[in-house]
Amino acid sequence: RKRSDLSSTVYLYDSPNEEEIEQREPSSSSDSSVQQNRIAILIPFVSSLDMAQTLPPYFSAFATAAGGSKDLVDFLILHDGIPSSLLPESYTIPSNVRLINIGSTKQMAHLFLR
Repeated sequence: RKRSDLSSTVYLYDSPNEEEIEQREPSSSSDSSVQQNRIAILIPFVSSLDMAQTLPPYFSAFATAAGGSKDLVDFLILHDGIPSSLLPESYTIPSNVRLINIGSTKQMAHLFLR
């Protein structure tokens, strides 16, 4: 099923029955070749023109909350060239939160619109 509104499209799935869940559960053997799937969330961040080119003041609270899901989710924050002197120290950011410098708003637009 699909639900759309102006901001996003959300796909809704019926919950699986017990038989489907049993089929999905990994076997109890210790097979090291089984790969764990992860979720990647891309967050494009464009600095405001009327403010300094920096992350929002609530970023540390976001990073702390995101760190709680480090076993399942990676947050890839694409920014438009925030100077490294204005970014938080790497040791203060959880390992699943990554800041990726795209360079400029124009390069970010090119990346997303091609």
